[in-house]
Amino acid sequence: MKNQLFLILNDKKVIWDQDKSPILKVTESDQFQIFIPRYLSDDIKFYIEDYEITLVCNDEYFFCEKINIFAESFGTSIGRLVIEDKIIEIGFEVLARKLTSKKIENMLSFLYRNNKEILNRCLSRTQKENLFSETGITEPDLS
Repeated sequence: MKNQLFLILNDKKVIWDQDKSPILKVTESDQFQIFIPRYLSDDIKFYIEDYEITLVCNDEYFFCEKINIFAESFGTSIGRLVIEDKIIEIGFEVLARKLTSKKIENMLSFLYRNNKEILNRCLSRTQKENLFSETGITEPDLS
């Protein structure tokens, strides 16, 4: 089908079914691109977590240049396609390399030994009532 919504991960095309919220496995070194058909809207934005991906367009698609958006990431990251007021989500399970995992383990051990409260702040879920999917913006937990 022409003009499909799709991603390119390391030069491999992945069709994104908008009716589902898929979870894709990626690594921290994967190259990422998204292609969003222009017929969907002229008001389109794409976020990975709270970072807005810069989109450019041609005759058929809004798209981003190849980027290494998952560098220094691990765990689950959520992509949000905002088309006018509608939000469509896609999950990315960012797999960490063994070396990265060891660095993370050392960092968390250091923080635990020196300041347990900082771990509570950094790793707790937000207490905000309005989530990104309701407002389109995210804010840090300031409680």
